[in-house]
Amino acid sequence: MAFLYNVAIIILTFVLSGFLAYRLLTAQKYWFGLRQKLGSIPGDVLAKRSGKPIIWLQAVSVGEVLAARPLIDRIRQDFPGCQLLISTTTKTGYEVCRSKVLADGAPSGDDLLIFFPLDYPWIVRRVLRLFRPVLICLIETELWPNFIWNAERMGFPVTLINGRISRHSYRGYRRFRFLMRRVLRCFASMGMQTDDDARRIIEIGAPPERVQVTHSLKYDGATMIEADSLDESAIRAEIKVPAHARILTAGSTHYYEEEVLADIYARLRQDHDDLVLILAPRHPDRVPRIQAYLERRGLPYNLKSALSNGDRPFAPIVVIDTLGELVKFYKVASVVFVGKSLTQKGGHNPIEPAVFARPIVFGPHMDNFEEAATLLIRAGGARVVHNTDELRAAILELLADPERAAAMGRRAREAVMACTGAVDRSIEQMKQALDTTEGPRHHSPRPESLIGQRA
Repeated sequence: MAFLYNVAIIILTFVLSGFLAYRLLTAQKYWFGLRQKLGSIPGDVLAKRSGKPIIWLQAVSVGEVLAARPLIDRIRQDFPGCQLLISTTTKTGYEVCRSKVLADGAPSGDDLLIFFPLDYPWIVRRVLRLFRPVLICLIETELWPNFIWNAERMGFPVTLINGRISRHSYRGYRRFRFLMRRVLRCFASMGMQTDDDARRIIEIGAPPERVQVTHSLKYDGATMIEADSLDESAIRAEIKVPAHARILTAGSTHYYEEEVLADIYARLRQDHDDLVLILAPRHPDRVPRIQAYLERRGLPYNLKSALSNGDRPFAPIVVIDTLGELVKFYKVASVVFVGKSLTQKGGHNPIEPAVFARPIVFGPHMDNFEEAATLLIRAGGARVVHNTDELRAAILELLADPERAAAMGRRAREAVMACTGAVDRSIEQMKQALDTTEGPRHHSPRPESLIGQRA
C-alpha cells in the first residue's frame, strides 16, 4: 500500500511540476518555510532541544493554531517533563503561532516551532529521527499517510485530537477507503468533535475501539478569549471609529464575499450613516484586490496597518491587513458575518463572535463548522442566509432592532459556554496514549513520569 501511494505522489509531483514551479515563482508565500518542509530544520531550532522527551503537536493553519491554544497551555502544565514541538503548514499559521501562542504562553522559550514536512517518505523519516517524539498529536484532520506510517513503524505513537470529517471530506475519503483503513489503524487513539465525525471516521476504516467523542477545542478556546483584556473604546480608537458608530464585522471572508459585503454596505449606508464596515479577509494577500474594488466603487476605506502606523482621517470601511487580530473586531461588532460561507468553501469559526454575545449571520456552506453552526442556529444565536438579498435583509433587520440583536447574541454566548470540556478530555486521551505505549523504538528509555502535577 505504501509503495503504491508513493508511486502515485511521485507521478503526481512530476505531472504538476510546471504548475508548482509557476506557483513558487509568482507567489512569495510558497517559498516561506519551503526548506523546512523539505526536511532541512534550522540549526537554531535544533539547538533549542532541551534533551527532554518531545511531544509534537501539528496544527495546519491559523484556525487550528488558535483552537489549540488552551490545549497547548494544558500540555505545558500537565506534561512538565516534556518539551513541546509545534508544527504548522501555512505561512500565516506559522506567524500567528510564533506571535500569539509561543510569545504568550512560553516565557522560558522552551517550545520549538517548525513547518510540517512534505509527505514524502525520505523527508518525514529525516524529521522524525531529528526529534524522536514520545507522542504525536495531529489536530483536526491531518491524515498524511507517509508521516503516519513512518511514525508508527518507528514506534512514535500518534493520536488525532479534535478530529473532524466533514460531509464533503467523507465522500472523498470513502473513495480511498482501502488506503485510509491502513492509515487509520496506525493511530493509538482518535478524539472526534461530534458523534457524526466519529461515525464517519469509523466508516472509512478507523478501529471503533480507538475512537471517542471529545467535542471541539474551539469551545474551550472561548474561555481564553474571554480572559483577554479587550477594551472596546481602545479598539475603536485604534481604527478611528467613533464611539456612537455601529459596526458590521465581516470575518475571514473569501473571494466574492468582500465585493458582496461592500455592495450591501453601500446600500445600507444610505439609511444608516453611522454604520462602519470592517472587512477581514481570511488571506491577507487578497487585500490589493479588495482595495482595487473599493476604489472602483468609490468607497472610502482605511487599511488597518496604515491606521496603526500613521494619523489618517476616519473612513467608514476598514480593511484588516494584519494577522491575528480578528477576535477584537468581533468584540466591537453590532452584527457579525462569518465568511467562507456564501461560496462553497466550508465556512469559518462562528464560536469566537458568539463568545462576545454578538448576533451572527452566515451563508449555507458551513460544512467545516457544521456542529457549531447547527448549535447556534438551534439556540437562536445565528441566522443562515442563502443569497445576497437574504444577507442584506438579515443585517438590516438586526440593525433596525437592537433589542432583538442583543437577545440573539446572548443566546449565542450561552450555547457556546455550555459546550466546554474538550481540553480535559483531550489531555486524558494523551495520557492514556503515553501510558499504553512502550515508547519509541531506538529511543532512550522514557522517564518514569512524563506526567506531572499541574502547576
